[in-house]
Amino acid sequence: MVNNVGKNARTYVLFNLSIDDVHPESSAFISDCGGDKEQGKFRFLLDLLEEFPNMKITLFVTPDWTDKPNDYGLKRLIKKVLKLKYTNKWEDSPFRLDKHPEWCNWLGSYVDKGVFELGIHGYNHHNINGVAVNHSMEFIGLSYSECVRRVRLSEEIFRNAGLRFSKVFRPPGWGTTYDLLKALRKLGYSLSCKSMNLTPEVVQDIVNIPPNWDIGEDSIEKGIEIADKYGVITAYGHITDSYGREYLSNGLNDVNTLRIRALLRALADRFNVMLVTMADIIDICLLYTSDAADEL
Repeated sequence: MVNNVGKNARTYVLFNLSIDDVHPESSAFISDCGGDKEQGKFRFLLDLLEEFPNMKITLFVTPDWTDKPNDYGLKRLIKKVLKLKYTNKWEDSPFRLDKHPEWCNWLGSYVDKGVFELGIHGYNHHNINGVAVNHSMEFIGLSYSECVRRVRLSEEIFRNAGLRFSKVFRPPGWGTTYDLLKALRKLGYSLSCKSMNLTPEVVQDIVNIPPNWDIGEDSIEKGIEIADKYGVITAYGHITDSYGREYLSNGLNDVNTLRIRALLRALADRFNVMLVTMADIIDICLLYTSDAADEL
């Protein structure tokens, strides 16, 4: 379902906000990544919904988060020189979704109300070869069969946790490979990954909805320019603004929440803003590509 703001605006613009790295980890561990619920980072999203009650927010959830922050200084350099495996990870899957039924029931209640949409954000968000590539780029170096296995495992955990999800996949660390795309195509997924394009596209027969407005770094003026040129804003950020000593400039906090509000208000002054889910955008893209094919 789509909803709109900006009654006197001239043209239509689609707007979606997506948030990465959501999992049940609370501030009792390294950082609140959603585990503190309304008392933590989620309060910023719920506050946004008070002003924009029809807003659709896509949460990209990692079903079995095991990644930990990178090393710093000399220790990190030694690991890189010696080409050691990346061992900074949680053991025994403490944040696997089906181990947190109360949290999943809480989150699922918002999904059932249509407030949140869930997408899959990898399986564990961890690459054991993290000294060679970014430690969050889980799918870099994995075979096609392993990519398929991890996506299926992710689906199984979501289902066991009772969480309904859309078949849209955001690769951790933006790490995308041919084998991952092939796996996603086989399993019927769409993609949401950064691209040189700032508008929905088709990549190897998969619809990709690239995020195009960073909630922590991009200006309001850039958002208006993107909306005017492409007719779609896919704003994006992270659930937390720090994970250990790793700082995330587009994490949820007071400043970035104000920036989201400012962008939505500016868009509403100029356009008829349709508040949509990621699945809505994908459906529109598939309809458009189907109509274009029929005309050929």
